[in-house]
Amino acid sequence: MDELKRLEKRIEGMEGRLSKVQELYEKTISYANSDPRVSLQQARIAAEAICKQIFSKEINENVGNLMLDKLIEKLYSDKHVTKQISLHLKTIQQYGNYASHDHNENDQDVSCEFIQPCLDSLSLVVNWYFNDYLKLNVDGNVKDKSKLKKFAQNLKLKLIQETQLERLSFGLSLNTDDENVIDTSHRYNKLKRIDIMDHKTNQANSYRWLEITNVSNQPTNCIYHKECGENKISFEQFKARAYSNSPNGTKLIIDNLVNLQPSFVQIIRINFDKPLLPNEMYKIFYRITWEGELLSYSDQKLSQSISLTRYKNGVSWLQYGLLEQFTILGMIAEKTTVSYIQENVPETRQKFKITEEPDLKPLHCKDYNEGYRFTFENPDGIAYRFKYRLAKENVEEGDEEF
Repeated sequence: MDELKRLEKRIEGMEGRLSKVQELYEKTISYANSDPRVSLQQARIAAEAICKQIFSKEINENVGNLMLDKLIEKLYSDKHVTKQISLHLKTIQQYGNYASHDHNENDQDVSCEFIQPCLDSLSLVVNWYFNDYLKLNVDGNVKDKSKLKKFAQNLKLKLIQETQLERLSFGLSLNTDDENVIDTSHRYNKLKRIDIMDHKTNQANSYRWLEITNVSNQPTNCIYHKECGENKISFEQFKARAYSNSPNGTKLIIDNLVNLQPSFVQIIRINFDKPLLPNEMYKIFYRITWEGELLSYSDQKLSQSISLTRYKNGVSWLQYGLLEQFTILGMIAEKTTVSYIQENVPETRQKFKITEEPDLKPLHCKDYNEGYRFTFENPDGIAYRFKYRLAKENVEEGDEEF
């Protein structure tokens, strides 16, 4: 039940946007007989709402002051709508423009029969938007919450199935069945992570910086962390270490919460060195290792991911960085939305060197190439994936064994 409640909360924003389109469509139809001119105006507003939602999702969240004709032109040129849909949108626009301007003609000329082509075009556009573009299959009825829940759950399962062969750990990280790892007490003001891949030992090393605030009305004593990998390892191989504030701070006690070892999933409890009172802030630095992780990676498709499903009170600032011993090629970021749809993230990538991280000073002498990091203010995705390739042409191959 808690999973469904969380899912319902997550899709409220999506439901609101869809309901707006549905409401505008219903208004258009309701005015068709009583006031056809108003019906045309509502149709134009509905078309504009659909175009803005697609533009915001596919091109830029900031739509700006683009008028409907420019929106249609841009969506078609960038291949986000088909030629047929663009023609229907233009039909709605032209009828709406006709209704909104004084043509010195009798209103009786704008009849229900006259506006029928516009209504037909709007009906086709709305059905395309719901069923073909969003793949909701809701027949325009977005007020059915149970159908939206089922749709989002199906997308989640589909996403896990599609990615598990490429990266098992990404699908595992989306599962929130274990309520122990759901943090309901803290707001994550900052969440910083740097992954360093060691190809000589085939292990993935990850360094994390957290700044949290206790937003509950009770003192708290710990946080939980869940990590998923491509191969089974033991808790000892996980090598989890944590400190208050920085690597030079007080060492914190870590408890293992996975009884059956080795495992694809490691869950730990990081205990504070003192109770964290309501509204107090606390900083943690911790590092983990996943031995043998790199042996499971594909040479063609590489990716790392970070899941935010466990942070119920949200994250204010997120930064992810990757350092490799080989040159990183073509690194991009994808966001998993609250409805489990994958979206490309606008370019936020920056180059950085390990020497820029004072907390990682013991590693400054290592032969790591320039890496990339992504920064997100108030991230609204439930997970982020970072896809890339490596230039490994000069890797020496070992002698063949008989």
